[in-house]
Amino acid sequence: LNEEIAELRKQPDDVTEYADVLMCVFILADRNHISYRKLKRAFREKLKININRKWIKDSKGVNQHINQ
Repeated sequence: LNEEIAELRKQPDDVTEYADVLMCVFILADRNHISYRKLKRAFREKLKININRKWIKDSKGVNQHINQ
């Protein structure tokens, strides 16, 4: 996963690098007995949480949520 993330950082406009990272995440989840369905459910739940958070950009332009 770290190698694929490094490649993605070098080529952020290459959509296939994003696909490589996703494949690694799915493989790691499967190795830890986390199904695609569970992963998808967790993603939706986390997205709901993140939508309701307040966000700011730091000095580097990275979005971070404000701890409340």
